[in-house]
Amino acid sequence: MDADTTEPDEDVRQWPIALSEDGRFQVSGSPMHLLMTAERLHRANADRLLREFDIDHRTWRLLVQLGEHQKRSIQDIATATGFDRSTMSKLVDRAERLDLVGRTVDERDRRRNTVSLSAKGWSALRKCSPKIAGLVNGYFGNFEPEEYEELIRLVKKMRKNVALQHAGLEPVVELY
Repeated sequence: MDADTTEPDEDVRQWPIALSEDGRFQVSGSPMHLLMTAERLHRANADRLLREFDIDHRTWRLLVQLGEHQKRSIQDIATATGFDRSTMSKLVDRAERLDLVGRTVDERDRRRNTVSLSAKGWSALRKCSPKIAGLVNGYFGNFEPEEYEELIRLVKKMRKNVALQHAGLEPVVELY
């Protein structure tokens, strides 16, 4: 596109992003916007289902991580769940007050604590799992198995591209 024109090149409109005919970005059609709004709705749905157990979606993610990997550091849990360390530290504090988790000194590095599920935490995980599984399965109930597999493949591919750009290993594409 020439510097003194305001109209985008024809090929810019062909990119897999949501550009209007006049080249403006349309947020509502952006894959990132669609993923973000789906995630926001899922969190609200999960919070509604988990309310009876006195936990929210963030605490649920903590319990799931500890169910998959016992004795993890707060930093490891934060990285795995996508939360920052300070948020995860607050979540662990709350879960500890609810007796869902416990902390112990890391046997390999006494400067660190590890977090693990308590008996009550394991019980909550077992009780909540069918509800969350039903919720998530409902989102994809009208997908053919091939469609679901393709969605997962494409989201993983996109996540890899986002991570590469975040790490500075892939350039940001200049449209015009």
